[in-house]
Amino acid sequence: MKNSRRGFSFIEVLLVLIIAGLLAAVFIPAAVKIRQDVRLEYIEENLDKIIEAGQQYNSERGTLLISYPALVEGKYLPKLESISGESYDKVNIESGGGTAEVVTSLGEKVKKEY
Repeated sequence: MKNSRRGFSFIEVLLVLIIAGLLAAVFIPAAVKIRQDVRLEYIEENLDKIIEAGQQYNSERGTLLISYPALVEGKYLPKLESISGESYDKVNIESGGGTAEVVTSLGEKVKKEY
């Protein structure tokens, strides 16, 4: 009896590899972009929390300016976790409005007007 099993030809294997490469070329950059967008959205949400707590502090205390570290120390806000190497320590909230800004470890600036 002859063994009638045959393996894949070189062309079939090559086609599968090409298709897999094309799919990876499309989906990997899309996944990276989605991940980056989610990170930036998280940072913006943290800035919103700082702004809200800072405005509450300034309103209650009648102050003109409050820093993020003072908000944490005063228990107006829990310490926020960094997701992309950003530091919130230099964020100040002014009572008259302004812009809160942080810079990620990749050099991306994230700003929120209030």
